[in-house]
Amino acid sequence: MPIASHTKAANDHKSAATAHESVAALHTKGDHAAALDGSSKAKGHSDIAGKSAMEAHEKSVISAKK
Repeated sequence: MPIASHTKAANDHKSAATAHESVAALHTKGDHAAALDGSSKAKGHSDIAGKSAMEAHEKSVISAKK
């Protein structure tokens, strides 16, 4: 269902944004080593969010063709 998949994508993007904000806060504090570790995790969240967005788009296309 397109609505559920778009909701999942939105939630995944929120998680990614939160992770990136945490990395920014670590950099601001000068804790660059922890920020580097967090950056890898944030990238993982971004990758998941991107995949969710593509899946949501594909479901929208399929739904629109029905």
